[in-house]
Parts: sequence; structure tokens; C-alpha cells
Amino acid sequence: MAGIAHHKLGWSIALFLVGLTALGLVPSFPDLPYFFDQGMQRVLLSLVILGFVALLGGAASLAPSGACLRSALRLGRYPLIVSAAFCAIELASIAILVGEEGPGTLSPSWATDLMGVAFLCLFVGVFEEGLFRTLLFGGLLSRHGQTRNGVLACALVSSVVFGM
Repeated sequence: MAGIAHHKLGWSIALFLVGLTALGLVPSFPDLPYFFDQGMQRVLLSLVILGFVALLGGAASLAPSGACLRSALRLGRYPLIVSAAFCAIELASIAILVGEEGPGTLSPSWATDLMGVAFLCLFVGVFEEGLFRTLLFGGLLSRHGQTRNGVLACALVSSVVFGM
């Protein structure tokens, strides 16, 4: 573990590349509905990335702290409010369509489909945050994050790579 901590940037980039490669190699589950298939793939990828994060930072790095959760909720309150508003509008639209029994009737598996989409979205976020923010950005910060310009350069590089 001491060797990994000493060469954190190199290990972070190597594990980032392995995680990115795993995105193309993760097995598919064709017997499941599409969103559950994609969700299961992201669960597997998330577990791989969480394992890499634990390898680099120790198991304690995966334990959320109350301060971090409060900070995340405080910083994310506006996107959460907007998302909740859009969700309420969509649910109201669905209720109107179902009440009218018009051309927008729901499939019998709408609840399962909705759970599948939520499942997929949750684990896509876990995978992407772990891969790009923790492994790539964290690794870059370990080497270049001592100055303000270093932090800005790390943020720029990880953002460009994420965007690609």
C-alpha cells in the first residue's frame, strides 16, 4: 500500500484507463429489459471503480461523512429542486394521459421501466464520479494540486477528458 500511496498519480491514471477500458468490456445481460441490462452493467462498473478507489485511498475513503453529505446536498439543492419539479410535471402529464385514455396509454410494465431508468441513472452517476472525479481528478491533484493554478489545470484536464 505504501508503494501505491507514493505513486498515486501513476496508479490513478492506470486505474482510470483500466476503468475506461472496462466500459467497453463489461458483459451484457440480454435476458433483462434494456434499462435493467444497462443498469446491471453500470453496477458492475461501479463496483470495479469503487474497488480501485478503495485500493488507492483505503476502505475509509468510501465511507461517506455527514459533513460531505450535508455539503453535497447544500451545493446540489438547486439542481435537485429543478429535477423534482420536472419529475412532478412529467408525473402529472402521465396522470392526465392515463385519465384520458388517449393515444398516450401506458405500457403494463411502466413501473418496472421507471425503476429500471432510476437504477441506470443512479449507477451511471456513481461510475462516472468515481472514474473521472476520484481517480482522474484526484490522481492529478495528488501531484499538481498544491497551487491554485495546479488545481485549475487538473480541473480543466479532467473536464476535457470527461467531455470527450
